[in-house]
Amino acid sequence: MHVIQVNGDANIKNLEGAVEIDEVNGNLHVKNTGALRINRVHGDFSAKAIDGSVDIKEASGNVSARDLEGSFTVDGEVKGNLSLEDFEGSVKVKALGNISAELDPEDENTYELEAYGNILCRIPGDADFKVT
Repeated sequence: MHVIQVNGDANIKNLEGAVEIDEVNGNLHVKNTGALRINRVHGDFSAKAIDGSVDIKEASGNVSARDLEGSFTVDGEVKGNLSLEDFEGSVKVKALGNISAELDPEDENTYELEAYGNILCRIPGDADFKVT
């Protein structure tokens, strides 16, 4: 599915396969889809139960992602706060606000989190990892 432009809020649910969105001029909520590729969201963005990676160029509001079966990447920046929970795969994000993330590090994945606010990470006590 390819969406070129939405001039308001968008709710996308229960679609098989990848979803590509060029621009949403409001809030975007996505649930139970394949991989997501999003160019720009001018409001808040939430993703839940995504079967694949989530790639975002830019989000002007807060971002929340949960239950992802792939990596989570923000090429530009999240201008609000970011919350990540229950995901498999690598993470590369930059947020102008705070970041809250539940990480269960795996050897093959990398995690790059950059915030101009606070970063709160919950990591299992038995995890073997290096923080730089």
